[in-house]
Amino acid sequence: MAYVDTRDDNDFDGFVGIGMGATNYRQPMPRPFPLASVRIPVLDIFGADEFPGVLRMAPERKARLVAGGNTGSRQIVVPGANHHFEGDAASVRLLETITQ
Repeated sequence: MAYVDTRDDNDFDGFVGIGMGATNYRQPMPRPFPLASVRIPVLDIFGADEFPGVLRMAPERKARLVAGGNTGSRQIVVPGANHHFEGDAASVRLLETITQ
């Protein structure tokens, strides 16, 4: 996301963020996600059994997506998946969700 923030939106067709907000234990986020300012569609995807920080920040990320006004942006929770989308079923659901 930091890379996207430093580039022109015309450099990308869209952005898929998987498990956004994961940091090392007790490490703060260095800066807020620029989800409200990017003009490309963003897919914020994470597992239902995510790291606590990812889950805790989900409402804030969603609010920023809405504030950005891009109707192509979405936030999707993948049931039964953890942060690493371990296992064949979780990885298949991840790929299916991204390619929908």
